[in-house]
Amino acid sequence: MVALCGLVGSAWAQDSTRVDTARKGSFLVLPIVYFTPETQWAGGAGGVYTFRFAGEGADTQGSQVQFGGAYTQLKQVLAYVSGRVYWGQEANVAYGEVGYYIYNYFFFGVGNGPQVEELYGVTFPRVRLNYLRRLSDDWYGGLRYWYDGYRITEVADGGVLATGVVPGSGGGAISGLGLVANYDTRDNIFWPDGGEFLELAALWHSPLWGSAYGYGRFTADGALYRTLPWANHRVAVNYYTDLTVGEVPFYAMPMLGGPKKLRGYYLGRYLDRQAQVLQAEYRAPLPWRFALIAFAGLGQVGATLPELYSAPLRYTYGAGLRWMLDKDNRVNIRLDVGLDPTAEPAFYLTVGEAF
Repeated sequence: MVALCGLVGSAWAQDSTRVDTARKGSFLVLPIVYFTPETQWAGGAGGVYTFRFAGEGADTQGSQVQFGGAYTQLKQVLAYVSGRVYWGQEANVAYGEVGYYIYNYFFFGVGNGPQVEELYGVTFPRVRLNYLRRLSDDWYGGLRYWYDGYRITEVADGGVLATGVVPGSGGGAISGLGLVANYDTRDNIFWPDGGEFLELAALWHSPLWGSAYGYGRFTADGALYRTLPWANHRVAVNYYTDLTVGEVPFYAMPMLGGPKKLRGYYLGRYLDRQAQVLQAEYRAPLPWRFALIAFAGLGQVGATLPELYSAPLRYTYGAGLRWMLDKDNRVNIRLDVGLDPTAEPAFYLTVGEAF
């Protein structure tokens, strides 16, 4: 989740930001306001604590811990603590999230066939922990543990989920343990002028560490950023693939849509065992902290790799406006309007970029 007015939730915590903390630490409490198609309007409050451990140099990465709670127009409840902590002169980094969510989603079916549209409710605690150690100037590697304790609380009468034929329709925890590596040469984590980013992760979900389902997941998420030779315009390109094998519940399947992967589609509009997304943005500066964005994306889902590469291409496109909330760290308020070939426009008002 992400929040307006400067507080950043779990999406911020998955990334890093260079924070100028000349003092021992700083603490800030702010309101939370945001809008996505999956939540409608949401509001609440939260805080962020920025600090460095004793002995860390002023030019090292600052650590952050965030917390917040929100209630949405769709009667959803979100509560979380998240953060990213550096120590040992940036030789070590730990980041993640602990939260509890009461949510509802639309289920559209699995795969590329005819779609249904039925609402279901879910509650889940979430634990997402990562520890990485610096391997070289630009590479970090380490361990990842992710847990979501899904309990499905409501399904549509007579719907597909009520029949029990969909994998995971009865709920159940997913608990994954594995390896993660990051490569990062961006000059700024939130609004880069140039550089590349790559995250590779491999997780295995097993009853041995509390998972109701046994399956493996491999993800690769890469992006490159370039400044064009005229008027400080920029382009950004992102490729993401999410591949699974084994017994995958529908709510953990790779999916398209939402505020980051194919804006314009509802999150989970298309889902299956394999997915890939390619998207690009053109970023044009405007006066007084503003910027204008044009974006487009392509995506596919499939049950197997051959089916993925031959599946129909789903596409979205749109435009957005940015206002730089934090000039020091170059963090933007993001307003995007995404369009797909069949649906009404989808609006996203959040903090931080899609990639």
